[in-house]
Amino acid sequence: MVKNLEAGVKFLMVFSLEQIKTNQAGEIKKLKIRVKKLEGIKKKRTHGLKRLYKVRLSARVVSSDKEGLGDQEDASKQERIPKTDADEDLSLINETA
Repeated sequence: MVKNLEAGVKFLMVFSLEQIKTNQAGEIKKLKIRVKKLEGIKKKRTHGLKRLYKVRLSARVVSSDKEGLGDQEDASKQERIPKTDADEDLSLINETA
């Protein structure tokens, strides 16, 4: 009688282990699909970021060419301010809006 119980228990253990194995295989398959999907998204995103980074660098080069005068521009603006204040006919208010 003990041998019969042991055989039944072993059968149930083997059946349980096989069921666990198939469940784990299904989970592994789902995770592999998810990883592939995320890696594809990552590849697309890095390409987009590289492209944006290149555009930003070229924009910096163009803007640095325009800002070459620096303090000389500020000095010329400071010179014009008293002239503008002295002219009463000149209005700085934008009335078109």
